[in-house]
Amino acid sequence: VTTELTAGLRGILRFDEDRRWWARLALTDGVELWLLSWLPGQHTKPHDHGGASGSFTVLQGELGEEYRYPGGPIRRRTHAAGEGLGFGAGRAHQVTGLGDRPAASVHAYSPPLVSTREYTSLADVPAEIPPLPAIVRS
Repeated sequence: VTTELTAGLRGILRFDEDRRWWARLALTDGVELWLLSWLPGQHTKPHDHGGASGSFTVLQGELGEEYRYPGGPIRRRTHAAGEGLGFGAGRAHQVTGLGDRPAASVHAYSPPLVSTREYTSLADVPAEIPPLPAIVRS
């Protein structure tokens, strides 16, 4: 991750002890980009991206991820600053801020404006994740 890019993004980052913070960076017909901050222990609920593919890159700190593809086992990964990954439409996951310092990440989704679907746990991910309709932009 280049210093020029991360310096600009760090200038708009916010950290909130009561809830995770996020801001949309861009929205086009093909993709949306988000900046997210994570204090240690802050996490998402288990969710999928409604049929959208995605990626994320860790700008600072460390993130833990539990993920599952339908019918597959629950797996765990740790993502450190500078690391990124892409994932297909059929993936569900839960992301958590790790370590003892704040983390930040940039996420991209395509198609844009597709809702997430939450689960009680990753064990509840169905054998097939059907796509959700995109929200119509006006």
